[in-house]
Amino acid sequence: MKFTVLFFTITIQKRHMSKADIDHNVNRKKLMDEVLDRQCSLYLPL
Repeated sequence: MKFTVLFFTITIQKRHMSKADIDHNVNRKKLMDEVLDRQCSLYLPL
C-alpha cells in the first residue's frame, strides 16, 4: 500500500513474524496481564 503526500511516498508492507517474535509477544502479553491483575488487586479492596 502506498501513500503519496506532497513529495513523500510512504510504503506500508505487512511484516511476517518469526516463531521467536510470536513467542516474545505471547510472553509479553502474559506479563502485562499479570501486572494488570496485580494492579487491580491493589485497588479492588478500596
